[in-house]
Amino acid sequence: MILDIVGLQISVPEFILTIISFFLFMFLLNKFLFKPVLSFMDARKARIDEGLAEGKKAETALEENKAQLAQELAQTGAEARGVINAARSDAEKAKGEVLNAAHAEAEQLHKNVRERVKSEEKAAVGEIDGSMPELGDNAITRLMAQAAAHDCPFAQFYIEHIGEALNGEGLGIALEDRASGGLTLNVGKIELAEGNVTMHLDIRYPVTFSPQDVLAPLEGVCVAHGLALVKEDWMAPVYMDANGPVISALMAAYREVTASDLPPTVMGGGSYARAMEHIVAFGPVFPWRESTEHVADEYIYVEDLEKIREIYRLAIEKLACHRTIIKKG
Repeated sequence: MILDIVGLQISVPEFILTIISFFLFMFLLNKFLFKPVLSFMDARKARIDEGLAEGKKAETALEENKAQLAQELAQTGAEARGVINAARSDAEKAKGEVLNAAHAEAEQLHKNVRERVKSEEKAAVGEIDGSMPELGDNAITRLMAQAAAHDCPFAQFYIEHIGEALNGEGLGIALEDRASGGLTLNVGKIELAEGNVTMHLDIRYPVTFSPQDVLAPLEGVCVAHGLALVKEDWMAPVYMDANGPVISALMAAYREVTASDLPPTVMGGGSYARAMEHIVAFGPVFPWRESTEHVADEYIYVEDLEKIREIYRLAIEKLACHRTIIKKG
């Protein structure tokens, strides 16, 4: 059936079929396209809204964190100022404590020196050291004083020419110089064998004198009294100028480590320094420590050992870098 409407021809079956096809297409489009797309869009919108909400929360949290950070910075600044003020107070307190400790250490240093001198004097009683006879009480001298009272010629010679004097004055050998001080004389031993009396004298003479300066007047006294003089042993003295390059280098190292201005010591003791030329005894006992060497259970403080190591290191460095220290004479 075909309708003719004002010249427009419409086929009714085709029209109906078209309408049915349209609605079927819309049904299928709605079922398989529009609903999934709308569901996807709704889900996407929900995710966007959720992201916006989270962003708002993050922004709010950021503002809160900024406010908290500003508060903490202000609190930290106050605490830092408190710490600085406390540190300044502690520094002033520590400064006073350091000064007090330095004064106490200096006082202890003087005390230790005095105690060491006393201990060495005490240790020397009854045991004469040839290098420091003034610290001892010579038993031979006491014995000779008693024997002289019984008209013993040898004892009377002893008391007249030696006696309590330790500088050899009675024997005509009281020598002295500025470099090393005065001569010391110690009667170390007396032996009686085959009717002969042998007296052993330990004489340490000043460095600027020769052995003959000692032997000549001593032999004159002995001959005048019928005694024989025998030179049993002799060692040349060791002496270096305190202002020379060697001692100056050693003392510079010592003072750099200890900050002590004590002068070098001259004594008449035996020393390993005699083994070679251009050698001088150097350390390792500090004057403010008690004397612990050459006794039972001798020891040394670890801090002293470390300090000595540094002194020797500096001394070797200074000696090695000084080209004019040793000159072959």
